[in-house]
Order: sequence, then C-alpha cells, then structure tokens
Amino acid sequence: MCPLLSTAQENYQKEVIALVAESDELQGKTYHTKSPKHAIEIAKEVASKSDLIIAVGGDGTCNEVINGIELAKASKTKFAVIPNGTGNDFSVSLSIKTPQEFISKIRNKSFKPIDIGIVEVNSKKISFVNVADIGFGAKVVEVLNRQRTKGLGGKVSYALAILRTFFLHKKAHIEIKGNDFEFKGKFLMVAFCNGSTFGHGLVINPHAKINSNQLNLTIIGDVSIVTYLLNLNRLKKGIPINHPKIHYYETENTSIKIVGEKQWVEGDGELLGSDVKAVYIKPNAIELLI
Repeated sequence: MCPLLSTAQENYQKEVIALVAESDELQGKTYHTKSPKHAIEIAKEVASKSDLIIAVGGDGTCNEVINGIELAKASKTKFAVIPNGTGNDFSVSLSIKTPQEFISKIRNKSFKPIDIGIVEVNSKKISFVNVADIGFGAKVVEVLNRQRTKGLGGKVSYALAILRTFFLHKKAHIEIKGNDFEFKGKFLMVAFCNGSTFGHGLVINPHAKINSNQLNLTIIGDVSIVTYLLNLNRLKKGIPINHPKIHYYETENTSIKIVGEKQWVEGDGELLGSDVKAVYIKPNAIELLI
C-alpha cells in the first residue's frame, strides 16, 4: 500500500498521484492533511501497513512524515518525496524530473538507505531529515510562525521574518561536545546537517551527505549580522567560509548546554522548542527513493 500525504496539488503532483492511484500494482491511496502536525498522525497510523509513504509537500511535510514513521517504529516502510512546498531544500538534491521517472523508480525499487537526525529538546526526541539549527535560523522560524497567525505568508513573509530577526535575535553562550571536538563560546547559529542545504537554497554545510552515517556541524560563532550577510553569496554557491569564528565539524552525536538568552531550535523548518540537550545521527534509518 502506498499512501500520499498532500497539502496542495499542481500539474506534476496531480500526474504522479494519478499514476499511483490508477496502478493496481502500487495500490495507492491519497490522504490530505487538514492542519499542522496532521501528517505525523497519518504517517504513524498507516506506516505499519504500508510499504511506501510518499510526502507531497516541502521540508516541513517531509519532517512530519519522517516523525510519524519513527513513532510507528516502522523500520521497513520506505519514503519518497514529491516537492510541493515553500521550501524544498531537501528534495532538490533528489533529481527526479518527471512523473514517469518517479513511478519507474518505484517499480524498479530505486531506494537507498539514508540517515536521519534526532534532536533531544523539551524532554522529547524529534527527528529531522535535512537540517536542524539553534540560534538565528530557528529564531527566523519562530518569527515566521507568529506572522502566519496574523495571516501573513509566502516568500514576502519569509523575507520580512529574516529582517525582523536581525533586530530581535540575541546571542547566547553555547557548549557543544562531539566525538572529536569541543566548542565553547558565543554564537550566532549552529546548524546540524544531515543534508547540505536549508533556508531556500543556502548551502550551510557543503560537506554534508544524507548517507554518510555522520552529522555535519556548521558553527557560526560570535560574528556580526553584517559578516553573515557578506558571506551569503558563498553559502548560495556552496563554498566553505574561511573565517576564524566559523567552524565545520563531523560527529555522530553531540551534547549541548546553552547559557544566557533563550535559543530556539528548528528542524526542517519546523520549530521544535528551546531546551535542547543533544543532537545525534541515526544511521541508515529509512530507505528513500532516489
């Protein structure tokens, strides 16, 4: 059985959904989300009786589906993505071009095991498939969520949230311990990368790969917002930043302590909380259509 979780459908998405639904072999069924976090509930409910769940949406939808599958402990359930969201940073790297190719890959069982990340926050363990971050990026998500409650959405709202965060965000002191490194100091942002790209096309860690069995960290220390902005072009091009207060690490797990201003943590564009204790990798956690 092959359920599809969908928030909106355009030509590409409609054609894939139609091809799956019409296939006796795939036995597809479509589910529509009705509210935030609903995809978690659906994925958890159907995972144990499904060979494959296809998420139709952006990074947030992928995040919810992964968390639902994890909650169901359905390790044999495979995962696929049809990009259809505001942010599609995770799915961009998958390079499936046409509906026919998508279906062909399912039939040919073109799945590969990938890792997922786990965030321990507010006494919960929450999964992410692409990137989680503490600090500036997570504060953008928090501001963006508040704007949405006032009816402001889309790319304009995202740009406004970034601008507002420049003035609202306050740095804190962080202590991070990994397998082979330790970092202490004030920070603007720490990104925990399973995938390489977030924030609508910013390659925050060009070394990260979703099947490396490692968690890649980018620590942006006590730098100014101006320094961050001056390096945006390098981030867009995927060029590592050479700066004494910007660091790249690779590890399997981390322990985290934050002192000072409250710092939000987000995963795949979803706000997760503010009391983060650890982030680590779960190797070969799920099979993805690639």
